[in-house]
Order: sequence, then C-alpha cells, then structure tokens
Amino acid sequence: ILYILKYYTLKEYHKSSDMIRIDRNWYRFGDEREPSIQHLSKCYNECISCFENEAFQCVELLDLIVKNIKELIEQLATSENFASKEHFANTMETLDNCKEVQFQQLVSALRAVNGNIREYIWDTNLQETSQVARAILAIHKRDKDFTVNFKKCHDEDLSRVSFLVEEASRLQAVQSFTLLEKANQIGQWNVAGCDQVLQASFIVIDNSEEKKQTNEWLVLQIGSDKLNYDQIEQAIDRVLLGFSKGKRIERSGVHCNMDCQEKTLSELQHHIIVLKSTQHTTTKRN
Repeated sequence: ILYILKYYTLKEYHKSSDMIRIDRNWYRFGDEREPSIQHLSKCYNECISCFENEAFQCVELLDLIVKNIKELIEQLATSENFASKEHFANTMETLDNCKEVQFQQLVSALRAVNGNIREYIWDTNLQETSQVARAILAIHKRDKDFTVNFKKCHDEDLSRVSFLVEEASRLQAVQSFTLLEKANQIGQWNVAGCDQVLQASFIVIDNSEEKKQTNEWLVLQIGSDKLNYDQIEQAIDRVLLGFSKGKRIERSGVHCNMDCQEKTLSELQHHIIVLKSTQHTTTKRN
C-alpha cells in the first residue's frame, strides 16, 4: 500500500489530488525512502493496527497494482474512453458488439473494475492519504472477484482497445450521420392510427413487448429501411458522441460542414420530440 500511494499512486489521478493531505499516521511510516528493518517493523505494526487483517486478504491485488498501475490505472484515469461515463458506455457497447471473443470476455471484467474504482476512488471526496488506502481495501472486501477482473484487464492492452473503440466509433458516427442526412432528405414518418393504439391498449403484455409495440407506432421510413424512434435516437447519440470528442465526420474523404451536421441532427431531434409528445398524448387520451 505504501508503494502504491507514495510512488505511482492512485492518489495522483484523483480529481482532488492536490487537496488530499498526508495525514499524521501516514506520514509517520510513509516518508522514509530507505527505511531500516526496525523502521519497517514499526511501520508494519502500525499498518496492521490501522487496517487490521484486511491488508493480508488482498495481497495479490496490491501486488498486481504495484506492478501494473502505471499502465492500467493510468489508462482508466486518463483515457476518455474509460474515464468519461458517457464514452465508457459507448466503449462497453462497442466491445459487446465486437466479434472477437477476447473483447467480449473483457466487457464484464472492465465494467466491474472501472465501476468499483470510480465509485470508491474517483468519485469519492477523499481528504487523506489513508482514506485512499482504505478505499483499495474496501473494493476488495466488497467484490471478491475484483482481483481476477483486474488481472483480466491487465492482460489486455487497453491502449489498443481504446484505439479500436475510437475507430469503431468514427465509423459508426459516419454511418449514422449518412443515414440521418438521408432521412432528412427522403425520410417519411409513419404514425400509428387510433385503431392500432386502442387495440393494443386492451392486450395485457409485459414491458418488453409493450416497448416493442409502442416502437411500431412511430416509424421513420428511409427508402427500404425502417427505423423506430429509439433507433433514430441511438444514431443521433453516436454522431453527437463523435462531436463531443472534437471530431469532424468525414464522408467519402470529404469533410462535412459541421453547421450542416448540427442542423440535420437538430431537425430530426425536434421531429422526434414533437411526435413522441403527440403519441404520448394520444395514448393517454385513449
């Protein structure tokens, strides 16, 4: 724990790193660069009195963090695809849809590791160095599979994963924008009639079936393609995600005008909001 926090340190990547102070207990046994055996023995006793036997129970995890913190923790803390909640959700979706088995297996491990570190460290108001150490122990105590998942994440090159996600996101953004632009040009809205809505209201269905059915009440016809409003919003989100990363959508080697892109998205979003509102009102009345 000393080595983790003093030299590579999870602490340095915390949003309030400059505000986390070295408390008295930590300073007494954490400031010696080349401690003597006697000093180490004293530190050991104080560490055990502070953290009890929890430190023994996660020795393997602490060892993994010491050896890999610079590669893995730095990626989780600084790469937008992992550090941003919005972009991390997109990363998980991209890996979920990936055909490579190794990436599909990485999803659950990465979600657990990133989620625990975010909850216990990044998003927590830590004020003292000892609290960072306690947070590491708390993660291990809560999630017995954390060490195994941490190792799975380390066994993958997260920088490569991040690169592949970037490429996939760029391609999805291009495809989605092309589709939305086409929708804005030739798309036709098909809205369910009152008879269809009334007929559905008398049928007892579960939530998933209800969602599927209500999705059919508002459909955008684009040539031979049909998209419900959830699929349209997903396409819009993909393009907006590309914008949020400071990218320009490219199509056929030509940069699309960003004002044009924003206008297309804005118009489609407006149509969806209006039609959803109309649909909701109609359903409620019926």
